[in-house]
Amino acid sequence: MAIAEKRFPVIAINGSDAVNARIFTLIHEFIHLMLGASGISDLRNVAHPRTVEEQTGQFCNQVAGEILVPHAFFLTETIVQQLSPKMECPDSDISSLAHKYGVGREVVVRRLFEAGKAKQAFYQRQRQEHINEMHSKKTPGFTTPSRDVLRRIGPTITRIALEAYHRGQISGSKLADLLGTRLKHPPKIQAM
Repeated sequence: MAIAEKRFPVIAINGSDAVNARIFTLIHEFIHLMLGASGISDLRNVAHPRTVEEQTGQFCNQVAGEILVPHAFFLTETIVQQLSPKMECPDSDISSLAHKYGVGREVVVRRLFEAGKAKQAFYQRQRQEHINEMHSKKTPGFTTPSRDVLRRIGPTITRIALEAYHRGQISGSKLADLLGTRLKHPPKIQAM
């Protein structure tokens, strides 16, 4: 989601998504901020956007796709040049292009559709398979407190807090407060 407040704009990203998905989402949400349009993104894809919010979301997707997979470069790919809308791009080629551009498979299929190299039905089917795969992989899991601290706060802030503690500038309880964890976890966090 993006909250386009002038003084304190906010972007929130699902930390459990794949790295490539988070990068795409970050760009998508940044475009929302640049437009001054707050929004909550979801997995729905509207073929014919009717509301301003749907149109904005689609535009943000298109810009993020262009940034990550530039049309001019994409069209020079041998795999792309050999395709026509009458044929479906093999999964291995989609994966190869996704790896090359550092994006998810869905972005590649969307770019193929936008370039006139795939039919909308192919894109929609691939997209639904992607959504089904994501839902089947999501299992309730447990993350260790030390991993949670690094994910929430990041390695730089965590390192600074640990260094301040080791130099005696802050107490153990202050360190635990800063990291949002109990006193027994900082040694494990330090090891990570």
